[in-house]
Amino acid sequence: MKITHGSHNPEHPSNIHNQITKENIMSAKRKTIIARLARTLAATVVGLLAAWAAGPDALELVGNVQAQSFVTMVVVPTLITLDKMLRYGSDADE
Repeated sequence: MKITHGSHNPEHPSNIHNQITKENIMSAKRKTIIARLARTLAATVVGLLAAWAAGPDALELVGNVQAQSFVTMVVVPTLITLDKMLRYGSDADE
C-alpha cells in the first residue's frame, strides 16, 4: 500500500497526478545521504593528502628545491581548497 501526500480536492483534478509517494521521498533522502557520505569521504582523503604533501616526508621525494617550493606554494593550497569545496559543498537539490 502506497501512502500518498497531496490534495484530494475534486475541484483540482490535476493535483491527484502530482502526488508524491513515501517511497519516492525515502529514495531521495537515501540518495542525499549517500552523496553527502561520498563527499565527506573524498574530502577526508584529499585533506589527508594535503597534510602529507605539506610534510617533510613528501618533500623528500622531490629532490629539486624549485619543485619543493611548487608543491608547498601551489599543490598543497589547491588540495586544501578542494577539501573545503568538498566539505562545505551543497547537494544538487538544495
